[in-house]
Amino acid sequence: MLRTRLITLALCIVPLVAVAALVAAGDEVPAEVEAVAKTVGSYNNKLAKEKKTVTYHDIEYTIYPLRRGRRELGAAVITVANGYEGPIRTVVAFNTKGEVCGYRVLLQTETPRWGDVVPDWFQKNGQGNIIGKNLSEGDLKVRQDNGTIDGITRSTITSRAFLHSVNNAYKVYKGQEPEIQPANPPRHGHGGGPRRF
Repeated sequence: MLRTRLITLALCIVPLVAVAALVAAGDEVPAEVEAVAKTVGSYNNKLAKEKKTVTYHDIEYTIYPLRRGRRELGAAVITVANGYEGPIRTVVAFNTKGEVCGYRVLLQTETPRWGDVVPDWFQKNGQGNIIGKNLSEGDLKVRQDNGTIDGITRSTITSRAFLHSVNNAYKVYKGQEPEIQPANPPRHGHGGGPRRF
């Protein structure tokens, strides 16, 4: 009899634990998002509870509002664009002025030694530095498109795609509809598979 009660109790508890684990997993924020969010400033709101997901043109964006008390600091936005070899998934942080505070590439499949330098190229000490650039003044563009950003050498498609995703992340943060990414020319297959960072 005791054994039957223990089995019944276990059958009731195991599903509850599984549900609790799923709920807790939904409350987690990826470490990459937290790291980029900190570039905006010292926020103290609960990112997991306040995140919003929106979809435009079949692309899902996740927005993490950043606040200190009631003061809005900006947002971290997960965005994606189609690079030369496949998707480039990035988290980008903006302050309320519209400045890029930081970014981190979460996934990319670009050509090794060419397009796969995206994680560093556009950082503060990189050749195509976008940190501090103000998107409220207009979209970021590579020099080949009459912009001010140095694109990755021999990887213009990758550079355009990455900047397109940053521009769209800002638009989504500001409640605007992002633009559809222009089509890329046909690929010749240099790739390696997806690389996570």
